[in-house]
This record gives sequence, structure tokens and C-alpha cells, in this order.
Amino acid sequence: VERLLANPGLLSLYAALIRNGVNADSARSLLDRGGGLGDGAGGSASVAKKKVLQEMATAVEVKDPFESNPGEPGLAAFFATTGVGKTTTVAKLAARFMLRAKKKVGLVSIDGYRIGAMEQLRIYANILGIPCFPAFCRKDLLYALRKLSNRDVVLIDTAGQSHYDRQRIDALRGLIPAEAPVDCHLLLPVGTSDGEMDQAVRSFKAFSLKSYIFTKLDECQRRGSMLNQLLRFPLPVSYVTTGQNVPEDIERADKRKLLNLILNGN
Repeated sequence: VERLLANPGLLSLYAALIRNGVNADSARSLLDRGGGLGDGAGGSASVAKKKVLQEMATAVEVKDPFESNPGEPGLAAFFATTGVGKTTTVAKLAARFMLRAKKKVGLVSIDGYRIGAMEQLRIYANILGIPCFPAFCRKDLLYALRKLSNRDVVLIDTAGQSHYDRQRIDALRGLIPAEAPVDCHLLLPVGTSDGEMDQAVRSFKAFSLKSYIFTKLDECQRRGSMLNQLLRFPLPVSYVTTGQNVPEDIERADKRKLLNLILNGN
């Protein structure tokens, strides 16, 4: 505390992090890694502040998983708790890949719990003119993937789960075939509490998650929860969503923009 009080620059950085939703433990950890909580022997406060910002930049990794293997079809499943906007996000991605990347896209819904979930995805598929298959068991899913084997990208919309419902999550694990090279991505709404984010990741990490998609950035002014999550469970951020419009309100994650959102809230 004395070190912070003696360096207004570091204190203002710490205050900005806290103000924008970074928790105290995460903020102190970053300052410590950057040398801001040391005895001052490592250099000036401006140097320490720069190091802290570098630590933040290191923590925020961005990656588009659909560009990792350009010659191979992209097969991706999306997981989330209920009410995160998962089906809308899948539709946004499908439209983005079709309209911008000119890829052939296929959709699969394995949401057998929520009334109308399959119908919602089918409506989006009809608008885009792309195939969409339901799959309620592993056999159905393997059949759908065979039918879509000529597609560049296949997006699988899973059932929204309560992260406290271990039975349904285990059932979902049994549905995703190990023999299919499915990349799994977790959607997290930015306004969710740290505790709920933490529990969601613990519940879904058995799917060998490849990235985070942070949703509903437009519904929250304090975006520091993203940094808290990235420090707890480091994963690349692939996309962020900023509204309900399909396909406009989705963006590839950009490190500079994310850092600005975390620090400045805009």
C-alpha cells in the first residue's frame, strides 16, 4: 500500500483496474509481477507501470481457431450455461464465415432440452441457405458430420446447461465422439460474477476447451471480469459479441481493444 501511495501513476492504474471490475487479487498480482509492489529498486514508477501493462498484454492472448489449419475443415462445438446467447452466437459465426470468408458452412443442433432451440437454429440456417441437422444421440451426430463432410466449417450448437447440473454435463460429454476432432469453445457473459465464471469453467473444462468467447459486452460497463478469468484459467479469446444483431454484433478478439475495454471501459 505504501508503495502505491508513493507512486501516483501506479495508484491510478490500480484504481482504474478496480473501477473497471478487475478484482483486488488480480490487480495486486499484476502489480507484483510488474515490479510495482517491490521496494523500488527495479526502476521508476513509469517503468513499473509499463511492466504491469506488459503483464496484462501477456495475460490477454487472442487467437482465431478457424485460421489455425487453413487446409482442414473446422469442426467446432460451443458450450455455455443457459441464457448466454449461444445459439445467436453460432448463427453470427455461420453468417460471418459465409459472407466474409466465403466458406461453406454446416450447422448441427444437439440441444434436445430447450423448446424451440432447434427451430431457432433452423430458421437462421434457412435464411443463410445452409444445411442444419438435429442430433439427439452420438449416432445422430456422427451421421450429421458425415453428411456435412464437404463443408469448410461445421458449427455444433449444444444444449445450454446449468454448470451445477453434473448429470447433464456428463451426458453431453458422452454425446461428443472422441473420434471426431471437435474444437470446443466456452461462451461467458462479461457481466457474470467471478464466482459463476469460475464454476462454469470448472464444469466445462473436461471438454478440453480451445478458447473463450466473451458475450454481451454491450450489457456491461465493467469488463474487468475478462481479465480475472484469463488470469485464473488462461485460454485464448477468439471472439466477443456486442449485441443481438445477426451477423453484425460479433468481432474477432483484438488484444488492443480488449486491453482498452479492461482498463478504460470503452
